[in-house]
Amino acid sequence: MDCIYTKEYFLTQCEGFRSFKSSGGFFLSKRLKKVYDIVSSYNFSRILDFGCGRGEFSLKFSLNGVEAYACDVSDDAIEIANSLKNKWEKKRGKLPFYIFKIINSKLPFENSFFDACVMNDVVEHIEKKELMNVFEEIFRVLKPQGKIFIHTSPGKLFIKYGLFLYRIVGFFTGFRFDSNLKDILPDGLKKPYHINELSVWEIKKFLKSIGFEKVKYSLWKNPHYIYYFTGSDRFLKIIRKISFLIPFKEIVYSDIFVYAEKGGNDGT
Repeated sequence: MDCIYTKEYFLTQCEGFRSFKSSGGFFLSKRLKKVYDIVSSYNFSRILDFGCGRGEFSLKFSLNGVEAYACDVSDDAIEIANSLKNKWEKKRGKLPFYIFKIINSKLPFENSFFDACVMNDVVEHIEKKELMNVFEEIFRVLKPQGKIFIHTSPGKLFIKYGLFLYRIVGFFTGFRFDSNLKDILPDGLKKPYHINELSVWEIKKFLKSIGFEKVKYSLWKNPHYIYYFTGSDRFLKIIRKISFLIPFKEIVYSDIFVYAEKGGNDGT
């Protein structure tokens, strides 16, 4: 079966494509930069960028001297990432930037190879059964006390309840929304691309079942979803005020960031 993750997807739909095209991959989108700042604060020596897409996240690390291993299932992603690498090596010289294709969820590395793994907007693209295999492989190649960082958007509870909340709020504040707001989202945020939207609880359960420890999370506001529907700063301010009154923040905050640590003293 042909891979749906084509050049067109990565250059017109995938998060950060505008920043990538305008800067030649040098500048990260606001969201990718937020993840980068968190991960880079740990001063890792070697990271795995699982589901690298265009490769700009790995490029950023490699330009700062970190060994970055970028991988993806898409041939088009690999081609774009290799072109990006070649372009910047002509400017900066040889970079510690390595690119390879994922085949059958297997990673061609020995146990305990990486200090950290980052999954930027990847888990929502992988079926649950396959996701377990992916986490097991990542666990294997991480060093003891190695870290995994996961960003996903939108979360399951936001899609299930948050969009409904938007409609209710809109009704009382003069905004009229379509009966199915998810239909209005860009194609890249819907099927067949997004097939496994998860909650914080589900991600934590997956990680702990594999053996990850010290699982923590944070929820991020993503105003993009409001602008998809209204383009209004006023509605964004209303939602922000209401969010303080809602105990389950996952309903309001569409972005989930989870991080955990591999326990144990060996690479098995």
